[in-house]
Amino acid sequence: MTKETNIEKIKDVAILFLHLDIKETQFPWLIQHPFWNTPFLPYEGQMVNILEEPQIYQKIIKNKEEKIQTLKDVSSILLCIDKPYRLTFLKFIKEYMSIKDFSHFLGEIWISSEDPNQDVNVSTAMASRWFKKADKRYLMNDKEYQIYYNLPETLKVYRGVSVGRNPNGLSWTDDYSKAVWFAHRFDSKNQKGYIRDGEIKKKDILAYFSRRGEKEIVIDPKCLIAHSESDSRLSIK
Repeated sequence: MTKETNIEKIKDVAILFLHLDIKETQFPWLIQHPFWNTPFLPYEGQMVNILEEPQIYQKIIKNKEEKIQTLKDVSSILLCIDKPYRLTFLKFIKEYMSIKDFSHFLGEIWISSEDPNQDVNVSTAMASRWFKKADKRYLMNDKEYQIYYNLPETLKVYRGVSVGRNPNGLSWTDDYSKAVWFAHRFDSKNQKGYIRDGEIKKKDILAYFSRRGEKEIVIDPKCLIAHSESDSRLSIK
């Protein structure tokens, strides 16, 4: 990381991401790319399918590249990046960021991602190291930091593990009802989620986020304190 955020270097990374290949999906209206998730994009007053119009697509890329060059701050650049790619983008720009900006945008990106605990390019171990480096004064907003500051020295936490999700993720909560919701939101007749629980010392809590109403407590599960039902899979009926 640097003393001052280098916006020009971050623009360079954004442009590299812009030129990455499109990944098609089984759905004709859905693609995977850091800047767009649909092949149907506006160009000169009409919608075009960039998969079928490679020459127009190159013009769209050129226009977007010129737009990126005019941006003045990290927030504006991040708004151009599709949400599933933002943690990966942070991975490549963090060395050009001040600790203040890195901390702030780690918090912003984490809470805006649908499932950061299963990001294929940023492991939970890597994310945990990032949180440990971050300055909590900028990682959380004022309200969240105040709640974190007033937490008890030892806290019981829960993780709702829904079907197909990582049981060892960093996102936990002290609100049991929230954990229940997360555990069972993707239940089916044959597959059901479950809840992990444990205790954590305040000094081991990496962040507290309440902006989305989830009362998320970010921890490294390796720091959980063992107890009578440590790492239990509590059944919910």
